[in-house]
Amino acid sequence: MADADAGIAGAVCRPMSQRMAWAFVHALSGARVEGLAAAEMTRIRRYLVRLAACENPAALLAAWLPKRAARIVFNATSDVLPALRSDPRVILSGVSDERSGLSSLSEVEAYIASDAVPEVVRDYLLLRAGQPNVFLHVSDASLSLPVPVGVVLADLAEHGGPRERGQVVALLRGLL
Repeated sequence: MADADAGIAGAVCRPMSQRMAWAFVHALSGARVEGLAAAEMTRIRRYLVRLAACENPAALLAAWLPKRAARIVFNATSDVLPALRSDPRVILSGVSDERSGLSSLSEVEAYIASDAVPEVVRDYLLLRAGQPNVFLHVSDASLSLPVPVGVVLADLAEHGGPRERGQVVALLRGLL
């Protein structure tokens, strides 16, 4: 039987709060989650079970996790992408994380602190016009390299393309 939240057109799924979204991606990554009430931990476990049974886990993750970070897309010239990838102000994730199996030299996906966005946009001449090839998730959450695999999954799910959806399924197979 198809899961009601499987991403079928028109399916409605309530997004998690920012705090619960981060707790969920850490739990999905196998990390111990602290600071949640017992009822919240029960909810996280139920989400994990639901995700494991879902026919379209990428759509479900995309519906649950948009509040983890604001996503801003830009266009940059290909010659600045290597420097952006190695900039200490950004933490690579999503398609730029090698665990995604999609690492692309023509795109950069990363997390960035909100106060660093204006400087990075200026330093790399990022534009909000044209075909996006830079995906910045603005968050002041404490992340280090490598980001938890649950974060990579959430980022891939947000893209919504067939290659990203396929990688979400492949990566989840190893986790759940």
